[in-house]
Amino acid sequence: MFQLIAAVIAIFLLGLLVLAAMYYGGGAHSDAKIRADYAGNMNTGSQIEGALRLYFNDHAMYPPSNLENEELLQFLVDNKYLKEVPAGEWTVNPQTLSRPIKNQTIDECSSMNRVAGHDISVADLASEPYKGCPPCSGAAGTPEEILANKYKSWPVCQLIN
Repeated sequence: MFQLIAAVIAIFLLGLLVLAAMYYGGGAHSDAKIRADYAGNMNTGSQIEGALRLYFNDHAMYPPSNLENEELLQFLVDNKYLKEVPAGEWTVNPQTLSRPIKNQTIDECSSMNRVAGHDISVADLASEPYKGCPPCSGAAGTPEEILANKYKSWPVCQLIN
């Protein structure tokens, strides 16, 4: 009987430890996921960039200019410069190599910017409506466009309505 009581108490204490770890360690787990997503996107972007450079080295020109995004990625796969078309909606053209991150909250956006090494506490991003997540675009001459140009190198940005 003593062993049964000891086992029940041990299971109860283990359950308490798991709940405490989930409650107090939740931020660390979500940060780890954001770091993993960021690293995966950077890795895939590097592979696409490498495939384009290899193509250029082999042919002394980039792939046909009428190809963009999925068509260009498929072209690189067909010509054996990529193993497969990367997952996600990649924007690939001579000026841009990016993957938009959709349906994320302000906290996720600012966390990804922080994980990428950017200072999200700068004065023009620290408060509403941005909270560490600058806009990507805006009408010409508006504060959003000015901020979009200032922070265009940040990996994550969105226009907050």
